[in-house]
Formats: sequence, C-alpha cells, structure tokens
Amino acid sequence: VGLPGYRAALADIDIALAADPEFALAHAFRGLVLINIVGLGQDWGLLNESIAAAKKAISLLPQLRLAHATIGRAHQFLLDFAAAEIAFAKAATLPPGTGRGIILEANYHSAMRRPARALALADLAISLDPLNQVPVRNRAGILLDDRKVTAGLALIEGWDRANPDNPIYPRFRVRALLMAGRPREALAAAQASPVEAERLFGTAVAQAKLGNRAASDSALAALQSGNPEGLRPYRLALIRAAQGEAELALRALSLALERRDGGLSSLRVDELFDPLRRDPRFMAIERQLGFPPA
Repeated sequence: VGLPGYRAALADIDIALAADPEFALAHAFRGLVLINIVGLGQDWGLLNESIAAAKKAISLLPQLRLAHATIGRAHQFLLDFAAAEIAFAKAATLPPGTGRGIILEANYHSAMRRPARALALADLAISLDPLNQVPVRNRAGILLDDRKVTAGLALIEGWDRANPDNPIYPRFRVRALLMAGRPREALAAAQASPVEAERLFGTAVAQAKLGNRAASDSALAALQSGNPEGLRPYRLALIRAAQGEAELALRALSLALERRDGGLSSLRVDELFDPLRRDPRFMAIERQLGFPPA
C-alpha cells in the first residue's frame, strides 16, 4: 500500500526487465508506477524517468496504449497541457490493452472538465476489469469531480457492500463523505487510512469542516514535519481552503504556480477551491496555467 507498495512493484518490474530487457509492457508499467509515486508527492524528478520508460515501451511496441497514456499523465503533472493533449489523443486511437492507460485518460479528461468523455472511458475500463476496484473508484472520483456526489458515494458504498474484504481505498470515501456534508464519518474514514500522509491530510480537512481548527492545525503540522521536502504548496492550499483561510490558500496557490506544482492540474475540479473560484486572484492563476478547452 502506498509508497512501500510502489517501491516493491518497481523492484519486481526491474527483475523482469533484467531477465528480458525488451519486455515492452514491463517498461510501460515501470513508467506508470513512477507516475504513481510522483502522485504521492514524492520526487518530481521521476517524471522524466517515467517518460523515458514509456518511450522505451513505445519503441518496442508502438501500439501500447498504456505507454502513450503514461506520457500524457507525466506531461499533465508537468503542467504541459499541449503535450498531454497530444499524448492522450494518440492513446485514444489504440487498442485498450490492460485498461490501466484508459484510467489515466479518464482522469485527465475529468480534470480538464470533460465529464462525459471521462465517464465513457471509465465505463470502458470497468468493462475490461470488472472485479478490480481501481476502475470503479476511478469512476467514483470522476462523478465527484462533476459534483455528482450522491452517485459517487453510492458507487463507493455499493462496491464496499458487495466486496467487504476489498473496500474502496479510504481517500475516495473520505472525499465523498466530505462532499456529502458528513465530516464526522469522513474523519473516521481518514483515520482508518493505512498511509500516514493521506490519514493526516484527510484528518486536517475533516477537522476543519467540523470546526475543530486546533485539531486541523495539529494534523497539518504533523503532515509538514513528516515530509522532509516540505508539504507541497498545492496540498497546503487545499487544507487552508478547507479551513476557510482564503488569503493563506491563495498565497499557497501562488507558490504552487511559482514552483510548477503538478497538483495544479486538478485546480479546475478540486471542490475545496469552489469558494475561491470567483476571486480574481484565483481566476488569474487558472488563466496562467493555460488549460485546454473543456
């Protein structure tokens, strides 16, 4: 689970590649795992390594959709949306493969505020792997991005009832419960997370929504002290927005823009920023990012 799980996956992939350096799918999955590590707020320098792994996969198997989608995801985190559009457009022309690349495509289009396209891709991913929670929770996240909170939460709860031994990963439930106005349940879900950073982030936001500012600040302080590179400014902005600290949130967003924090690729759909969307300073940051048309 989390970073240790991804590190273990990388080790297994490297063993496979040592045995067969021409194993295209292994190169593609290596790129995907590196992207997932970056998504946890780890070394952003891994993005270039991810792109290199995906390009190696394409050199061996040009029709590998996952590899093209991985390049798109890396450019999304690099805030190079023009390059991301090209990579995802290419991916869409290729056979579906494992379906993991389709999930990356769906997430991208959701972040760009294209919910119909994102949901169609999410449904395709589920049809390819219906017993796996990953495409299901991906669909739930897309529904939440589109503010379809009741439907998103129902999907999560329906899966959990049908699969009590394999519940949806906690952060998806936390987000859905917060959006549904159920912060006490969200807090309990956050505190059950096996990943410390996600547990603390969810706790900081849920406590803020409950009006417990001291507890929210305490979780934020623990989150900051537990990250040797410092808390990413985008994540800090989310917590400050949840606390109702508009000025601090906007200051953190400005720093995120200065540092080219890849979290900004989700600016259009992160619900914690909804109260700020009409602020001219927020609108200026969104314009400077140069998002493609919805």
